[in-house]
Amino acid sequence: MAFAPLHRYVSLVTLATLGALGTISLANRVPAAPAKKGAAGGAKAAADPVFVQHELTLRLAKGADAEAVARQLGFQLVRKLKYAPNTAIFNVQLFPVDLALERAKQNPSVMLATKHQLGSFFALPKIASNDELVADQWPLRVLNGPNFWSVSVGERFVNGPQRSAVVAVIDAGPQTSHPDLAANIDPRGFDFITGQPYDETSVLTDLEPHGTNMAGCVAAVTNNSEGISSLPWEGVSVMPCNIGREVVTNNVLSIVPDFAAATDALYYCIEQGVDVVNMSFGSFFTDPILAQAVIDAHNEGIVLVGASGNSRFFGTSFGVSFPANMDEVISVGAVGPSGELAFYSDGGPELDVVAPGGNDSTSLDSTRQCLVTTSGFGSIFQVPAGYDFS
Repeated sequence: MAFAPLHRYVSLVTLATLGALGTISLANRVPAAPAKKGAAGGAKAAADPVFVQHELTLRLAKGADAEAVARQLGFQLVRKLKYAPNTAIFNVQLFPVDLALERAKQNPSVMLATKHQLGSFFALPKIASNDELVADQWPLRVLNGPNFWSVSVGERFVNGPQRSAVVAVIDAGPQTSHPDLAANIDPRGFDFITGQPYDETSVLTDLEPHGTNMAGCVAAVTNNSEGISSLPWEGVSVMPCNIGREVVTNNVLSIVPDFAAATDALYYCIEQGVDVVNMSFGSFFTDPILAQAVIDAHNEGIVLVGASGNSRFFGTSFGVSFPANMDEVISVGAVGPSGELAFYSDGGPELDVVAPGGNDSTSLDSTRQCLVTTSGFGSIFQVPAGYDFS
């Protein structure tokens, strides 16, 4: 298809982002070792907590008098808890606190005894990207990206680094040398048109930057002081799967998805053990061989994400496109910055979720467009959503 590059409409640029969402549980949320339980059933702290100096908290037997217990033990009653049954705080400064604790435990009126303990509020770490364009990425705001980073990046410091989850982007070939992508490209990429290992120099990334757009949504290098930030921040890599075939129609060169190549790509993804497959392409005609590949990939435990389609761009929706309309695929529609359904995005009973994709067809209003990585025109450009049917 022909288009003016700087005005090209890219639909569902968050489709790949949603694929990345599915991988976070694989990339960063690796279960921690089971917490050790103390006598009271609480998780044991990694470091000594802070205690109120010279104070104990005592749970007394039913009917026991706190003032009488204080006199018996040589403690001073600080206060009774208002709602906790038979519980009070005592000052024990006449004794070393450990001795006072043991003394309290020996008293028949004391059921439970502990140092008056202070802990920590487990607030999420504050994570902020230094990428130059992150402030303009409204999809991150809609998806609560900074809070998401606090969980995914913050947990890395608790559980240690994990392997990178792999998202296969079955699409037109991306510019893998892109400065905002290169560090997050899986080396097992493959070109299913040529039947050779993926080589960006053999595909027309400038003519068809869609794969670069999608790769950036999944795994743009974040916090590198340039370009955009991706939702996962870290722990996700892209395995390029080129299915873009060159077609000349009316003397116009276009890149379109080849469904046989997509079928081959899915079985390659099974062989390579990828975690997530992103399919930002579709048709309103079912391909039974590709459909079987989708089923087989799903049965192998791969998370499959697909574009719902963009036919509403022309004012008439044909429903959710294939293969997104399959039960095995998470179908994703697009919304604008206020959560409204994008004017071009297809829906229907097969639609599973929506995600930010932009909702501007005529202007260059950056508040309604999505910033994406692209090839051939610098590290990023503003892209209004709504035209791509590849």
